[in-house]
Amino acid sequence: MITSTALRRVGLCCVLLFCVVSFISKTFIDIALVASLLSGIAYIWFYERDHLKNNRYLYYFLGLLFAGAVLSCFSLRGLEGIIYFLKRFRLMFILLPLSVFIRSEKEFTYLYLATFLSAVTTVIYGIIALGAQPFYGYFAGFHKIGRTADMLMTFGVFSTVFLFYPSLGRFKEELQSNVIILLGIAISFWASGMTAIRGAWIGAAAGLAMFGLFFKRSFLVSLIVLSLLGTLIAIQLDRPFTNRIIDEVQSIADIKKDVSNLSRLQLWRAGLDFSKEQFWCGTGAKNTEEPFLAFFDSQPDSYKEKNQLARNFPNDFHNSYLHIFIENGVVFFLLFLSLFVFLIYKLVRAFFMVDFAGKRVIAASIVSVSSFFLTQFFHSDLYSYGAIMMYLCLFAGLFYANRDGAFETVL
Repeated sequence: MITSTALRRVGLCCVLLFCVVSFISKTFIDIALVASLLSGIAYIWFYERDHLKNNRYLYYFLGLLFAGAVLSCFSLRGLEGIIYFLKRFRLMFILLPLSVFIRSEKEFTYLYLATFLSAVTTVIYGIIALGAQPFYGYFAGFHKIGRTADMLMTFGVFSTVFLFYPSLGRFKEELQSNVIILLGIAISFWASGMTAIRGAWIGAAAGLAMFGLFFKRSFLVSLIVLSLLGTLIAIQLDRPFTNRIIDEVQSIADIKKDVSNLSRLQLWRAGLDFSKEQFWCGTGAKNTEEPFLAFFDSQPDSYKEKNQLARNFPNDFHNSYLHIFIENGVVFFLLFLSLFVFLIYKLVRAFFMVDFAGKRVIAASIVSVSSFFLTQFFHSDLYSYGAIMMYLCLFAGLFYANRDGAFETVL
């Protein structure tokens, strides 16, 4: 039988592979996820039967998945809804092997570097793929453009908080590693900006403001000053690129002429009305198109005229929360939200009970996860591959909180 040391090495390689391919390939993400999960289960079964007891936060996620699977039986999909539900939220399972194989700061560093490598690879690929074409509005990387933007934004926000949380003196002491992190921040925010995905911009701005407001006021002052200077410079520059960015920012609040914003508003309104048709247990995962179109076409002409753009997106409501509500019903929706709100609350409480290293990572975790959750008011990646970076950032906070025993101490 394989030794515990050998199995831990295999499992560590699997979770690191998962991070390396996170920005690159959906197929390899799934392969690495399965390999990591099987390795983690094997390690727990043969060598650490009390692992769940020592990492109690895993019970919350496993309980949520179990509840969702049971509720799926009562959705429009029936019993097959269980399979579709677990496929939909399968990325949540990565938390188990991460908790098994990431046990030290050294291994945590490997995890960050693997993710950094993946981000750099997708940015380089995105640049090469476009060639002589303009980057702005077309940069996508390997994944679809919105998913790439959200993932890079989340990684960039986490890295920013991690880098700038310490004092300037400590920054100089860790100069070599900080250069790598600074490079990660630069490429993440540049590439996310080049996607022209406004939801990611909002998430980044809100996350950095949150960091400055709640964790480091001097950063907030610097952020405001740099934002004002950047705005003034942009206004003075009479260039097509600068004007496009200004127009893009201004369009965020345009609910009269901007087609994207109008489509979302109509889609959300029709989606909320549709959700009442299967309020408690939903349509079942990946089963919204036919029921929604049947509902929409049965409405009066005045309703269809008022929400005509909604019919163009019957299987993507461009709002993760609304989509989860429609697919899984109000019961799972409330359980899902409650879990993440509870975990953020626990991390905030744990922040005040850990050492400096823990505070640094937990602050980065809270801010980056919150930023990602904000973007999901406009995007649909909370239950898809785009959530990978959120789970990795969340695990980082849980790892340090659980390591110091703070997670279980707070109520």
